[in-house]
Amino acid sequence: MVNVQQLLDDLSDPTIGERVRRSHDVARNSYRLRTIVPSCFEEYIEILGDYVNHHYAACITRGAFLSKPRAIGRARELIEHFYRRRGGDIKTAFQDAQVGTVGLGAQLDVIRDALKEEALEDYITAAIESHASPTSWPDKVELTRQIFAHFGNLLGPAIDLNVPERYAASSHELVKAVAQALQHAASEFRRL
Repeated sequence: MVNVQQLLDDLSDPTIGERVRRSHDVARNSYRLRTIVPSCFEEYIEILGDYVNHHYAACITRGAFLSKPRAIGRARELIEHFYRRRGGDIKTAFQDAQVGTVGLGAQLDVIRDALKEEALEDYITAAIESHASPTSWPDKVELTRQIFAHFGNLLGPAIDLNVPERYAASSHELVKAVAQALQHAASEFRRL
């Protein structure tokens, strides 16, 4: 039986903080850098790979490590993704680490944040699927109906709340959007 309130409790900011975010922050805080300024590119990329392995073992694979080339490749992928969005690449990241523009510690934070975001997506998907099967049309309709009952007044007049079947195919995306909106609201209230 679909219970949207129980699902939203699983997706609440405190629950996600406890089940996902905290372990990633603890992993980052427990990692000690050998140096804050790498002497060469090889040392730089090894530190990034070592951190990815540390983070994976602490949060993702719980005690298991990636091979050294895989860890370095994953670190490089995450850093390059971050830098590409800013017009840079791995060379730019290395230069930043050497001059302190975006130091090595801040780059490890980038890796942590990316891995945390992936884990959060996985957690949300698993939580939704544990409450409403992605292959069950009746579950999707019921989930949509309950969301409309709880939050319909916030969805605006363009949504026909009387026909949840029309929107059931996107029920999981609807839950994600509602959960993100609630997390954002909780975050704003904490700042006040």
